[in-house]
Amino acid sequence: MNLKDIENKLDGLFNKQDIRIIIWYDENKEFYEDINNLYLDNVEIETLSENNSFCIKYKIDIENPDKNYLLYAPFMKKSDTGNFLGDVNNYAYIFSPDKISLIMDELDISEDYRNLIENYSKFFNAKERINYFKRLHINYTENNIILGLLASSIKEKSINMDNIVRKVLSEGLNDSSNKYLDIFKKYDLFDDFWKMINTYYSYNMEPNLNTFFTSLIINYTDLQYSDKFPNTFKKYLVDNDSNIKVFLDNFMNNKNFSDLYDEFEENISKQINLGNHLQNLIVDDYISCNGFSLFDRMIVYYYVDLLCSIKRDINFDSVIEKRRKTHFYDKYENYYLFVKYANDFVSKINQFEEVSLPNDIGELINLYTSDFSYIDKFYRKFYYYHGKLSYDFRDKDKVKELRTYVENIYYNSFLNKINMKFYNLLSEIESLNNINITKQWNFYRDNIKHDIKKHKTVVIISDAFRYGCALELKKKFEMDPTRETTLKPMISTIPSYTSLGMACLLPHNQICYNKKDVLIDSMNTKSTQNRETILKTTESNDNKMHKAITYEELNKLERDELRNFFKNTQLVYIYHNQIDARGDNAETENEVFTAVEESFTEISDLITRLTNNINISHFYVTSDHGFIYKENKIEEYSKVELKNSITNTIYENRRFLLTEDETDIEGSLCLPMDYININDMYVTVPNGVNVFKVKGSGMNYVHGGASLEECIIPLMYVNTTTGKKNKQKRVELQLIDNKHKITNNINNFRFYQKENISDTVTELKASVYFVDDFGEKISDESIIYADINSDNPEDREFKIKLTLKDIKYDKSKDYYLIIEDITEKNNPIEVDRISYIIDIAFFDGFSF
Repeated sequence: MNLKDIENKLDGLFNKQDIRIIIWYDENKEFYEDINNLYLDNVEIETLSENNSFCIKYKIDIENPDKNYLLYAPFMKKSDTGNFLGDVNNYAYIFSPDKISLIMDELDISEDYRNLIENYSKFFNAKERINYFKRLHINYTENNIILGLLASSIKEKSINMDNIVRKVLSEGLNDSSNKYLDIFKKYDLFDDFWKMINTYYSYNMEPNLNTFFTSLIINYTDLQYSDKFPNTFKKYLVDNDSNIKVFLDNFMNNKNFSDLYDEFEENISKQINLGNHLQNLIVDDYISCNGFSLFDRMIVYYYVDLLCSIKRDINFDSVIEKRRKTHFYDKYENYYLFVKYANDFVSKINQFEEVSLPNDIGELINLYTSDFSYIDKFYRKFYYYHGKLSYDFRDKDKVKELRTYVENIYYNSFLNKINMKFYNLLSEIESLNNINITKQWNFYRDNIKHDIKKHKTVVIISDAFRYGCALELKKKFEMDPTRETTLKPMISTIPSYTSLGMACLLPHNQICYNKKDVLIDSMNTKSTQNRETILKTTESNDNKMHKAITYEELNKLERDELRNFFKNTQLVYIYHNQIDARGDNAETENEVFTAVEESFTEISDLITRLTNNINISHFYVTSDHGFIYKENKIEEYSKVELKNSITNTIYENRRFLLTEDETDIEGSLCLPMDYININDMYVTVPNGVNVFKVKGSGMNYVHGGASLEECIIPLMYVNTTTGKKNKQKRVELQLIDNKHKITNNINNFRFYQKENISDTVTELKASVYFVDDFGEKISDESIIYADINSDNPEDREFKIKLTLKDIKYDKSKDYYLIIEDITEKNNPIEVDRISYIIDIAFFDGFSF
């Protein structure tokens, strides 16, 4: 009851004909501050004191005998003897509204709960807390009233115990510094909080947040562990763990609490010495466990050890399939991918070692581009993710052993073997022109010259973007309906280096050298400006329509500037330099694989930008040369000594020599440059992947020689359109089960992916869980990755298990199975809501 209610009640009493005087005794002075704010119509309000009773008696009886009076007495009722107002007590109406009565009246709480409410007078001693309690709209039961008191005291917006506990835990696991526990103690709610913990989570150990949370994680883990969890943790186990599973699952997956959970589990893992207990356990027993990040580290390390031991591929994709549904997968994704690509590498190397390499150079190139260039990719990905591991994990013995194995087998069993074969076959042909493959030096003549007559064309030349990189980029493009992509291998010049490769991609009649500079039809090709000049002097209807620009310069242009640059152009060469820029620098050559990953994004974004803003739809992506990169420095035995007698050297490099005269160096191959009509020059390359002993820094990243990695470059054509992107849709999940009534806490569900993934149907990462009619989660969640491509419908079925909270359900209400699209991590979208009846017997005797 608030002050207005008191006014109404008193007005009602005074309106009765037989009541003129009301005495309000308030011995605890609960309304002492409020009495001056009270307003009653035609009633005089007087506050009694020790000294004014005679005066007030005089007013009542003599001065205003017909007037109504409210006499507020902030003390207990006195004896009539010696009391000037003693006779008034006998005929006045005695009004004694205790605060609890008023509060219960205001909150519409039944008298049945008076004893309960009286226990929390401290809580109800502030209007703010009363109003907060009132706004919760509680359906009163003893349990709900206590939950309401707990929620109101810490300003939680619902009487959901999971939410209350989450808010308390948000202040940490240290009881002495947890402000919410202090609040509970202040308002005599501390014991109630722990009683509720026992009621909801069956926890009956010491009232300590750290021990409580330890019990939660141990029970959560025990549910997922396939065998008996170690006996040392038995003391933490409870009989009813359904609510624990739901609570902890939602706690760790709630974006507001996820980081806090990670902090808690890391500390608890150390406190209980979990690592020692896991040493002798079988990985398969905890492969689905989700509660501790240590499981992820142990799983990854186990498979690193296994790969080192057997040196054969394992079914690691199934491990990733299990783990990527768990809480810590995002945190350890790089670790899993590190093992994945090590496994893919080992698998492909084993296949390679069983193959007899062909004796035809065209067949060898085809075998490399269609199959074994993936060894380069897996090696590259292995080291890319190795660089993302923590330093302490990299320093583990088995990780170092695996790295050594991958490094040695890549160099000795693959690079040397396949490239010695390529080297030997090169030595048997008269000219590179005799190889049945697209030639870099014919690029403009065979492709661009004809295309620019029909449509505006953009050529993106990414320095050192070797063929295997383009294979990966093409796969990414294939998932975009706005892009139609073709890719074929093209052989670069030998030597495979920037100056000559860039020149050969330009239109030309004659290529020649002026010392180290490469000239086209007597024009220097060294700068972007020079290359634009060459483009403008080619035969065309309007040669001013040809331009050249660097990626960096183009990227700085605003939209209007970009449009102006492309206005009245028919051909633009864009020079992108990410890989070679870092690889050719000794200080950054170890970043070359990171540069590859960044190149994928930059090239893709560039094509999208030009398609959407300039309406260009015809692109070529190619390169001047490829590269070889190995993590370990080249050994001394792989270096070829140069003869002092070599003269007339034009260019000297670790991977090639350009000379005016033919050379005869042991361990090398000398080829004439007549294949590009340079008849007075020779290139000498060391055999396989060896290098010449020359001065200079940088011993990991090389190019210029005659290896497949250096010489086989991409000729990718991309035809883009606008609008098709809007035709993409997420694949749909369909619930197979038709029974929409639940009678158990733990239930299995089957879903069906309605169609295959394609360029118009994209994969779906879905979270599935139950909510009540207020939208509160009442179950744990399960993750489904709908990304299957299979014509067998059974392969596109998913089975999940959901655990409902152990609470009382109303079978007359609807509950909902939610399917939420969480593919975009920060933008969850509800895609389906399926109504269910829940009819579960509840036997714990507690009224909810």
